Amino acid sequence: TTFGESEELSGLRAAVTKPQAGSGVNVDVTLNTFTYLGGDTNGLVADAAGVFHPFWVDNRTGVAQIWTAPISVNAAKAALRDVSERVTIEVVRVWYQRSSEMVSAEVRLHNTSDRPVSGPFHVELRGISSQLGQVRAPAASQAVLFFEDVQLAPDMKTRTARWDFAVSNPRPVRARNRYQLGLLRLHVAVLSEGRETQEK
Repeated sequence: TTFGESEELSGLRAAVTKPQAGSGVNVDVTLNTFTYLGGDTNGLVADAAGVFHPFWVDNRTGVAQIWTAPISVNAAKAALRDVSERVTIEVVRVWYQRSSEMVSAEVRLHNTSDRPVSGPFHVELRGISSQLGQVRAPAASQAVLFFEDVQLAPDMKTRTARWDFAVSNPRPVRARNRYQLGLLRLHVAVLSEGRETQEK
């Protein structure tokens, strides 16, 4: 084995922690995950039609690849208010059909605040992933769930709505000495068409 000239390696980070037992401290020097792992946005461009194209590194297929997706700005949609801190989404029931490789969930909205929140409401899917397969976002007609409730009083809940997601190319639950149990992860936002309710 031969070695070349030594070079300074950037992208390192150091952390000092106290051990759980005994005296002294631990000094750990590790590779910076921001430099070596995927998941970070690498760039953003816009085309002549005004559509944005973000680029990021993703390893959902098991191989680090550059991914992109078109983003269009809708003026009507831009007027929606994010009420996720006051209205949360609850999963009432979830099931997996292996024959159709489909994960289905019945969800509803719940006003957890102490004030009424005006609707109607949109639940927007902003991120989707799976540790156990290749997950596919639903069709455009199901990418946003719509709840027509005009207003939710404090502690009030909406009717349930169903969301379907395809998870194909299943991977083993155990990989080496690690178990991967994440069948589906969604990142959503609850948006409202209504105006802010003023306190009296």
